[in-house]
Amino acid sequence: MMFVRFLQRSSLVIALFASTIAYARPLKIGTFPWIGFAPLQVAAGKGFWKQTGVDVQVISYPSDAEALAAFKQKKIDLMTTMVGNIYGYRQAGIPMYLMAETGWSHGSDKLIAKQNLSANKLKGATVGVYLRNATIGNFLNQYLASQKLKPTDVKLEEATPEKLTNDFASGKYPLIVTYDPFALDARRKGAGDEVGNSASWPGILPEGIVGQPNLTAEFSNDQLANFFTGWLESIRWIDTQAKWKEIFPLLRKGSSPTPESLDELDVIAMLNSYRFHLPSRLIQRNEAGSGTQKYLKQVQQYLADTHSPAAQLSPEQLVSVDAALKAAQRALAAKN
Repeated sequence: MMFVRFLQRSSLVIALFASTIAYARPLKIGTFPWIGFAPLQVAAGKGFWKQTGVDVQVISYPSDAEALAAFKQKKIDLMTTMVGNIYGYRQAGIPMYLMAETGWSHGSDKLIAKQNLSANKLKGATVGVYLRNATIGNFLNQYLASQKLKPTDVKLEEATPEKLTNDFASGKYPLIVTYDPFALDARRKGAGDEVGNSASWPGILPEGIVGQPNLTAEFSNDQLANFFTGWLESIRWIDTQAKWKEIFPLLRKGSSPTPESLDELDVIAMLNSYRFHLPSRLIQRNEAGSGTQKYLKQVQQYLADTHSPAAQLSPEQLVSVDAALKAAQRALAAKN
């Protein structure tokens, strides 16, 4: 009888151990080259996640499209993206939730127009954009509204940043939405003026991290909070403690598919045109009814104005920010 009980107890221990092993895998986050997501490389390189007790694997893809494909195939648990893109992704049948808004472009995305472009000339024209989606459309709409135009008064055509520059210079587009260094080339080659940028409307291009809908089946809320603790520690280190010789290669690695093409001045310019959310701002933006949800409602209105079925999704259906808020609240408590 004792031997039977021993086997029963042993079987229970083995089952529990096997269960632990089944879930003891890294939390995988997919990203792509961009200064706004470079803190992932910092957190990994500095060991900030190891300090919190969570195993994180950062997987870098050449583009956002390839990161999205991996997310769709459930090869990754988290993904970096523009916040407004979640509408299109959900409408395309890719389940996900916004885990946190983490920062925003503050001057790096730009509107380049032909000199002396009037609203009358713009109405009915085709505008070149580097992404044809609700996020960029809503950004463009801020400028259109200032010209007393509606989003339906122009047509959008997507092209690569390089092609946008060349087509703007040739006169195909009277207005393009692009980013540096391509925006600088467009102004020089196409006799263009910068008529607005993402700093003109602060918070108009927020970015963040989305997660798989079943994430909590494999990772506890504490583990997810620890992930964001490592992220926030990375931001704090960049903001207050980093020495340039140490931070430069980490930021360069996370900001370009060809890091060697960036020099120190390039990375400094990128940093100056981006705003990361420290704990207090992260809470202000992500808590219920605050900045992120107001932004999502703005994008929802743009979708409604352009007759997109994605407008049926409400902001409340798209967010799950408890873990990020928990990490930010802990960071503030530790500071005090």
